[in-house]
Amino acid sequence: MNTAISANIEGIIKDLQINDYMVPLYEFLVNSFQSIAERYGAENVKDKGKVLINIERRKSEGGDLLNPIIAVSIEDNGIGFNDANFSSFTRAYSEKKAQLGGKGVGRFAALAVFDAIEIESVYESEQGTRFKRCCRLARSSKSEVENISHEQTNEEIKTIIHLKNMRDEYSDETAGVNNEEIAANLLQHVFLYFINNQAPKVIIDDSVNPIDLDDNEAIKENVIFNANHKRANANFIMFGIRKVKENVNWVMYCAHNRVVMKKKLKTILPLIDGPISIGNDNLYFDIYILSDYLDSVVKSGRNGFNFPKKNDASDQQTELESIKIDENVIEDLIIETIETELKDVVEVFRKSREKQVEKFVASDDGIDYRNVPIPPTLLNKLGANATPKEIRNCLIEEKIRRSAYINERKDKLLERDYSETDDYQSLMKEVLGLYQQENAEQLAKYVMHRKVIIHLMDKYLKWVDSDSKHYMEESSLHNIIYTMGGTQKEISYNHHNLWLLDDRLAFYRFITSDLSFRKQEALKNRSDSLKEPDIILYDVPFFYGEMDDGDEIKSIVIFELKRPARMVTYLDYFKQSDEQIDSLRKGNKLGPDGDQIPAQPSTPIFFYYVCDEKAFVALKETLCPNHGYKETPYNSIAHADNVTHREILTYRTLLSNAKRRNKMFFKQLNIE
Repeated sequence: MNTAISANIEGIIKDLQINDYMVPLYEFLVNSFQSIAERYGAENVKDKGKVLINIERRKSEGGDLLNPIIAVSIEDNGIGFNDANFSSFTRAYSEKKAQLGGKGVGRFAALAVFDAIEIESVYESEQGTRFKRCCRLARSSKSEVENISHEQTNEEIKTIIHLKNMRDEYSDETAGVNNEEIAANLLQHVFLYFINNQAPKVIIDDSVNPIDLDDNEAIKENVIFNANHKRANANFIMFGIRKVKENVNWVMYCAHNRVVMKKKLKTILPLIDGPISIGNDNLYFDIYILSDYLDSVVKSGRNGFNFPKKNDASDQQTELESIKIDENVIEDLIIETIETELKDVVEVFRKSREKQVEKFVASDDGIDYRNVPIPPTLLNKLGANATPKEIRNCLIEEKIRRSAYINERKDKLLERDYSETDDYQSLMKEVLGLYQQENAEQLAKYVMHRKVIIHLMDKYLKWVDSDSKHYMEESSLHNIIYTMGGTQKEISYNHHNLWLLDDRLAFYRFITSDLSFRKQEALKNRSDSLKEPDIILYDVPFFYGEMDDGDEIKSIVIFELKRPARMVTYLDYFKQSDEQIDSLRKGNKLGPDGDQIPAQPSTPIFFYYVCDEKAFVALKETLCPNHGYKETPYNSIAHADNVTHREILTYRTLLSNAKRRNKMFFKQLNIE
């Protein structure tokens, strides 16, 4: 005798997307618990209920006990397949156990993993007569319950579910999986029944190593916390459970007293990525989350949750389903629970992470972040093996968050009426303090930039000193100081390195590099000279208001950078310096519109000539005794008249002077 199931079995199996061979065992084990509770009452399940799970493995000549699983049977002493339960079995998506979280798809989950389900069940009718009912459901049966038999019997009340022929894609995964691992997975899934004293005696037998789930662990003794929370009218209960074997901390998302989904705790709270210390024990633990809300949004296949998305609403939603609680809200609740229930543990982990961050910010790579506060939320994101890159990224996020907070507090301050009230004064003090900290961070970053540039130039000079063949074009050094072809319009103060030459040069209004005089903005197109000084700076005052075209240039500075290892005679030097200075002096007679030239005949011009040590010595030997040049206290030689100052120095002198000027800044930041 056969009975049709009004459903497309293959279609339902496809929709369930079962990817874990344990799912059928989870489903039928919970069914056994519910069947026992239906027979004896929930309060008597622990004392009277029994479940036996038999594992059958593929045989081999070697007798390998860890061969792949091929079949499983689940036997219980529950109420059995009476008429109501059998009728439910023959209907897809039965609602008989809806109040218990049943979705009516457990048998289809089994058929996703096994080829067939065979059932033997002895039950007792309301009149006290016992019957034995047998049937079979297979993927190949075309939606029919087959081989149905129903006869009176005197056998003891029990039900045996035979799951036959595990499909190869699942069976292969079970090779090497021992009975202890199967027991641990089952216990995780139904753990809450044991916690609530609603679990019967469960034996898992593979013919070699029977395991009693209730004796597997002293379950209640391993509860390390039990916390209750409420969010948006939804109740959440969280259990922290000590574990014995597995060295991973898991978070178990549960629905209707069984695990549906799990995540590694470190993916939610990277801070806790190892064992925790409680008393004298180092241990791993799991967190079980129960909620009426999770019960309402569990997927039909019990392999995940339908957490809400933005603007996700439906007229068919229940009150709980309409609550907008997504995974992020639940994860925040998990973190809050751990911070509260395991306060001392969290503090130990945070101190360890704080040392990691402090070590990073004490390094040269961390100088930008030395004034960034280290809140607990930042430490929460770092694991024990956090890399410098991960630490840096967290500090960057904190800087962005903090900057947004400062702006928010500033806006709040500016929106207030000015008064002498304490709250206004307190807010103003807070905002000013935050701005001071932020400015200190920017200063530290800029000083570190100077340290790097000095190191880069020093390294370059050592490299070229070791072998004259390594000398490059002067552009290599030129671009360290100031990008060739650039002007103050393209290159801002904090992106050039004129401070290597002299800190005062950063404040000149017009700066040009390797541009002919005729193209320089400061001369306002009034010079047609094609001479290209390496770097020339014009000191033109700023005005608050309009400036006329005759703004006077207060001073001009020219830097000429000579390529190392290039022989320079005093004639070459004079030719270059005279031509550039004369071009500026004569520029006032070449304006096409006859306007007054900004550079006056009395405008001071400072000409600096930077070369290598060999060229410097040669020029010094000629210019000092014969052309009025004198040695300065700064390891250079110079000549000055009323309006022109010429000075020659080496790259080493330039670098040494820059180091001395910045030494105190480096010392304050511990980056000497």
